[in-house]
Amino acid sequence: MPMTTVADQLERVLAATGVLDPHAVPLADAFGRRVAGPVHAIVPIPLWRNSAMDGYAVRHDDVAHAGTDPVTLRVVEDLPAGSALDPALAPGECARIMTGAVLPTDADTIVQLEHTDRLDPL
Repeated sequence: MPMTTVADQLERVLAATGVLDPHAVPLADAFGRRVAGPVHAIVPIPLWRNSAMDGYAVRHDDVAHAGTDPVTLRVVEDLPAGSALDPALAPGECARIMTGAVLPTDADTIVQLEHTDRLDPL
């Protein structure tokens, strides 16, 4: 008897297997089942734009060329998690930001701490 390839056997199994129509069940009864479509949260989590890492909140335009030319920015604020501060960031400025801290309104990028060389003492 000739050997069957994995691809051929998979094709046979899938051809012989029926597909169930999706149906809704209460969440408590959903254990062990598969999701048939996208699932969306009722509210966004977190409720605000925050940093997923320690680093610097910056304007992307200030660091876009950093891969080829070093960039030096002035640190205008330290933002710990839970801070209500929203410092203005002018071109050439950044804010040191901790994991979980709210992203300043003027920032659109976080530069990971490990990708920087800080010149002033901590």
